[in-house]
Amino acid sequence: MAAKKAGDYLKKEFGKPFKAEQKKDIFHSWVTEIDKEAEKIIRKELEKEFPLIGFIGEESKADYKPAGNWVVDPIDGTHNYMRKIPIFGVSIALEKNEEITLGVVYLPMLNELYYAEKGKGAFKNDKKINVSNIKGNLNSIIAIPNYFIQQTINEEKKIQNTVSHFPKTRTFGSLVFGGTALSSGKIEAIVHPYANYWDLAASKIILEESGGKATDWQGKPYSKNTKKIVFSNNLIHEMLLNKLK
Repeated sequence: MAAKKAGDYLKKEFGKPFKAEQKKDIFHSWVTEIDKEAEKIIRKELEKEFPLIGFIGEESKADYKPAGNWVVDPIDGTHNYMRKIPIFGVSIALEKNEEITLGVVYLPMLNELYYAEKGKGAFKNDKKINVSNIKGNLNSIIAIPNYFIQQTINEEKKIQNTVSHFPKTRTFGSLVFGGTALSSGKIEAIVHPYANYWDLAASKIILEESGGKATDWQGKPYSKNTKKIVFSNNLIHEMLLNKLK
């Protein structure tokens, strides 16, 4: 499997020296030679098995195809990886006709493989998973971003105002790690002001198949163009949306 093969490579290289550079995005994100090699591993495996499916990767030029596209983040949590913090994951999703139909997230340092296919449920290491049944704001755990920058300061203020009603928050530094925690009932929501498509494409279907909900801040369904996201166990979704408004 492509996710596991890339994840095993990440585990093997974890803690070793590497070359890195900063991107020109608004967050000045880091990319390492490990990210690039992991994406090459994934792309090679998928193109070998599914030659008619296109490829949208974080670290390479997109190759769109009418039969569908793989949406890939080789390391979600690169900064964690660089600092030897073992909270990161590999994310692979399949989109067809603008709809995500399959998702896989692998957390190599925990040896946890999460996956879901539309209409077939969500699983962790072959065991079915579900979101939590917590409804109230006092006991709900909300995952929030780990940065504050000028370009998203207004959105950050909205998040801070929102989570002031939810006293239990966490910052993981990896959206896919947060997504697995949400889908398996460990936390109740993720609120983020600027998520990329490859960050959460796989997590979106895993969440929905585990009973959760994924929208933007206005409550519109999550799509490839959604940046401001609310992912939740569904039970506190409206409460979060109301606070964000």
